Amino acid sequence: MRLRQYVRDNRDHLTAYVRQALGRPTVKLTTSDLEDWIRNDESLYLAAKRAGANP
Repeated sequence: MRLRQYVRDNRDHLTAYVRQALGRPTVKLTTSDLEDWIRNDESLYLAAKRAGANP
């Protein structure tokens, strides 16, 4: 599965995680933002790999 599809399938969960990590509950996040977070956050990266995504 492509990373973009993984983000689309899990957008709500990913957005909540990043907003909490940033301490900004209303920040707007694009698909590219979320892809960058997955590539740079170990727990998000590992979860994406387990789900079959190719970060």
